[in-house]
Amino acid sequence: MPTEYLKTERRSESNPLVFFDIGIDGRPGGRLIIELFKDVTPKTAENFRQLCTGEAGEGKSTGLPLHFKKCPFHRIIKGFMAQGGDFSNKDGTGGESIYGEKFEDENFELLHDRKGMLSMANAGADTNGSQFFITFVATKHLNGKHVVFGQVLVGLGFLRDMELCETGENDKPVKDIIITDCGELEPTSDLSQLTPKIEGTDLPAYPQDFDIPEGSSEMKLKLDACEKIKDLGNGFFKEGNLESALSRYEQALRYADIDIYTMEETREPEDDKRVRLLSASCHSNSAACLLKLERPSDAIPHCSSAIRSLSIDFEETVHEENKPLYVKTLFRRGQAYLAMKKLDEAMEDFQKARKTSPDDKSILGGIAKVKKLDQARREKEKKAYAKMFA
Repeated sequence: MPTEYLKTERRSESNPLVFFDIGIDGRPGGRLIIELFKDVTPKTAENFRQLCTGEAGEGKSTGLPLHFKKCPFHRIIKGFMAQGGDFSNKDGTGGESIYGEKFEDENFELLHDRKGMLSMANAGADTNGSQFFITFVATKHLNGKHVVFGQVLVGLGFLRDMELCETGENDKPVKDIIITDCGELEPTSDLSQLTPKIEGTDLPAYPQDFDIPEGSSEMKLKLDACEKIKDLGNGFFKEGNLESALSRYEQALRYADIDIYTMEETREPEDDKRVRLLSASCHSNSAACLLKLERPSDAIPHCSSAIRSLSIDFEETVHEENKPLYVKTLFRRGQAYLAMKKLDEAMEDFQKARKTSPDDKSILGGIAKVKKLDQARREKEKKAYAKMFA
């Protein structure tokens, strides 16, 4: 498994632990649990710890509580980092340390050598305040310029969700990403008990936080987890609880991430088939939910992802045992295009599905609907042209 997806080991059991609960667009998002490297950068670590607890009171420069609670991540750059900590201006121009407006660079002993490293943002040498950033990748060009003082232990999967959030001008997230709560944890805390779980299971919300027993197959355990979460989604779907079903399918997809598993050099052919089928099934089921929720434009990417997962080449060749799901997904994408009045695209998908299932009544019905709407469109255009030249 690539190192990006391995769990991070603690540097020292005596180092402080802090947490961020983070919301996205007013809804609960995820949790980061962070180890602060007090053993190497005690002053910088203490600054961050107190900004998490709020125990330092009000700042001398800002006159505001020295506290990260309700503070946004104001800047996110994909393939680089997420920056936050400006509790005063909330745009990267403010903030303050517990020692005063700024304090000096403590040392540059630790490196920005992987995803999840916590480092001080600055405006040059010795200008540390409250602003920080968390790396999405190794950022070696920052070594010797910014003080690394911590690492994310829990939440690397959620960090990926943050990275993929849409951004606008000045790399500001379009949807607010806010630290809704923060504080300190006991250094001896059992992190597995503090890791957010998928409701109704004992499974972490993100597979990066999954504890793999020594000697066990990581791929098998995670795909078993994916199957379990998908089944929960199917249960909600049958009950008509579409939002909950959609949420479970999205969570299951985290455990069936083809981009991760295809980088696993030791995977077996059967494992490869299984992850592709699970991924396709979850995507297709997500599309079914979205169609019922009247969100056809959101359903189309899920259908396309499902078809890519099932295809073994660029011609969309599919194993015989997977053809029923392939046809079902084509039909769902056709339905989505039909709902959006994209008749040519809908007809193309219905006809592709018909090649495999020529007598399927639902597919034939979809084709008939497209023809009827297309005929009505042509009649309307004909009348419009007639008026123009009358």
